[in-house]
Amino acid sequence: MIQVTSRPASSDEQGVIKRALEAAAAGSNLARLKGQISSLRIVARCECGCASVRFAAPAGIPRAHVVADALAKTSAGNTVGVMVWGTDDALTGLEVYSMSAPNDASLPMPDSVNRW
Repeated sequence: MIQVTSRPASSDEQGVIKRALEAAAAGSNLARLKGQISSLRIVARCECGCASVRFAAPAGIPRAHVVADALAKTSAGNTVGVMVWGTDDALTGLEVYSMSAPNDASLPMPDSVNRW
């Protein structure tokens, strides 16, 4: 990851995260995590050019883990995996990775995000 000038998460990024959390049925913390989506700030992005980003997170949070994972489609019709990273209390990142050829890990269309 490389640091970037802090910016708000785009509406498409927010939509992908929301749909992935809903698909994961993350349990009792789902409402709390979904409540953070509109205030997420991007502070780093992947160096390879994929759509993966890291969010500004409160200091002192425990080690992040995958809180949601899903499959989705890019606008080119390619399948990508989506993982939302965080803790029980905070979202820390969005990872998008290619599941098909050609290697396309662009941000998927939010309405295409579905459970595995």
